[in-house]
Formats: sequence, structure tokens, C-alpha cells
Amino acid sequence: MATNATLAYQSASADSSAPFAIFAAWALIGTVGQAGSRVRSLGTGLLMALAYLARSDGLLLLAVPLLCLALPLRPGRAADQADRQPDGPQRAWPGRPSPANLVYVFAAFGLVIMPWLVRNTLALGTPLPGSVLKQAWLSDYVQTFNYLAPATPRTLLAQGWPAILSLRGQALFDGARVFLLSTFPWGLLALPGAWLLRRDVRAPVDEDLL
Repeated sequence: MATNATLAYQSASADSSAPFAIFAAWALIGTVGQAGSRVRSLGTGLLMALAYLARSDGLLLLAVPLLCLALPLRPGRAADQADRQPDGPQRAWPGRPSPANLVYVFAAFGLVIMPWLVRNTLALGTPLPGSVLKQAWLSDYVQTFNYLAPATPRTLLAQGWPAILSLRGQALFDGARVFLLSTFPWGLLALPGAWLLRRDVRAPVDEDLL
């Protein structure tokens, strides 16, 4: 933390980015953990809920286990582990989660966020404030505070698909830039290592799909 100005700032501020990053990271680790573990699934749902309570972006984490269930993954060890470590322990990809795992994840998520949704309903008349639901239609951050002409699907589509794709591409670029800056220098230094170790553990894909 002493060598990272961003972490030093977030550790002394009320910014929710740091707790969101911690909860989201552990939730993603739990998502690709051992399939069939009820405790891990409940813990993953709990972490996703805490990430959502820190930032509304945490709702997107629920799509990850759904994608793991939909993707044609099968349990198995990494393809090159047998050649490089014939006598050592083998790391395995746990495969897709079962529908029961998803039930535990969503149940834990729902139980944790339910008091917050009830509070929103009593205080604001809706479980999800309008600002959360309208984020998808924003063309820029300034439009968030345009209360006289709020963003709608019509205002976004009126800009045309070239402008929409350009805006979303710029958002992805800015997100990557923020990630590298907020994790500097460790995030940047980890990229070459992640590329070199990309074959250590990978998700086997069903051959029937290829």
C-alpha cells in the first residue's frame, strides 16, 4: 500500500471501489471453485451480495456462474500438466457448476440484499432507484445529472450505432486504463506473467463443439 498511491487514498477514504474490488474478486474465485460444494456456493452468493451493496455493478457478477453453466466446459486437468509434472499434484478445472450450485448462489445473494431492497421500497417507492436502471442508456457521465432530459433508450438509439459502439469501446478502454492505473505497478507487472502462465490451468472445451 505504501508504494501505491491509489490504494493509500482508498484506504483512508469512504470510496466504495476498494471493498467492491475485494468482494468481487473473491466472488469470482468462488465461482470457478470446486463444483458441487454447497458451502462454496453459499459463500460466493454472499460475496456477490456484498459487492452489490458496495456498488450496483455487483449485480453483473450473477452473470458469471450462468455463463459457466452455459459454456461447454468439462472437468479435467490442464493439457500440458501431465507432461511437465508427471509425479506431482495436478491442478484441475472444476468444470461447470450444477443448477443446484446456482440455486445456492442466488439464494444467498437474495437473502443478503433483501433488507436493502425493502429499505429502498419503503424510502423511495421502488426496490431499485431509477438512476440504477437508467445507467445503460447514458451516453456520458455528465448525462447522469441531466434531470430535465433523462437518458432513455430512445435518446441512446437516436445517436446511431456507430456512435453507440464508439462510446462503449471508449468505456472499455477507460475501464482497462483505470484498472492498470489503480493496480500500478503490480497489475502491469502481472500481465507478462499471466501470459506466460496461461497454459497452466485452462478450461477444457468439449470436443463435440469444435
